[in-house]
Amino acid sequence: MNKLFSENPKFILYRLNHIQILRERSFCDFSTKYWKARGLEIFLKEKNIKRILLTGDPNSNLFASYSIYFHCNGFQVDSFPNSRYRFRSMNYLLAKKFSDHWYPDRIPEETKDSFLVPRFGFHRSSFIKLKEYFQHIDTIHEPKKIALDIGSGLTLLSAYDCYRETEVKIVGVLIGEREDSLKERLEKNYLEWTKHRIEWKQIELVSPKIKLRFGEKNPELIEFISEQEKKGIYLEPTYSAKTVHTLFDSEEEILYIHQGGLLNEWGG
Repeated sequence: MNKLFSENPKFILYRLNHIQILRERSFCDFSTKYWKARGLEIFLKEKNIKRILLTGDPNSNLFASYSIYFHCNGFQVDSFPNSRYRFRSMNYLLAKKFSDHWYPDRIPEETKDSFLVPRFGFHRSSFIKLKEYFQHIDTIHEPKKIALDIGSGLTLLSAYDCYRETEVKIVGVLIGEREDSLKERLEKNYLEWTKHRIEWKQIELVSPKIKLRFGEKNPELIEFISEQEKKGIYLEPTYSAKTVHTLFDSEEEILYIHQGGLLNEWGG
């Protein structure tokens, strides 16, 4: 395993009103994406697979973090970026640099033996590895309530599986998907992976107070990010800023798990 990733993470803790913001120190600030990648790497090595195929948005945190992680750990990385994304962010530049092959127009026949990374990295091996991430958090903090921004929902599933036999409550701020479709998909995966059902009474799903299309930002959100930056708290507009803004007036103590992604905002 390359030294870019550590299984003994270092965390930074910030306070904002009743919110404690926990952020992992990680290379390029990819945080939980590396835990997902590490889980998938273990699975692939067990199957003796050394070549992966990435598809989707080349500006995403997952595309860049998986390109870096797997390239640096000796895998061949084939990338087929979705051509409709014309913007070239820092993530795009990193993904292209760390891909062994970049196919902007079509997936060639020679990639047929590559392992196709599931959409959003949604794989059982990543779900299992992410549980260790939350176990590390428990060594430095004993949360009563944690908050997560919800994209694919994989991190939420791992958090729930880690805390399901405890009194810890989980708040999920819905960023990428409607509540009904998210629940249906996560219930199916969780039952398949664990043979257990999700007890939703332990999880509170909420919509962001600032309602924008995915990846959009408006003056209110930009101002909120700027105000927190003056306090030394850095947020990006797609996930963390919307989530912290939603939780800002909470009267309960809550631990927000910042899942990274700042590099793309600073470098874009």
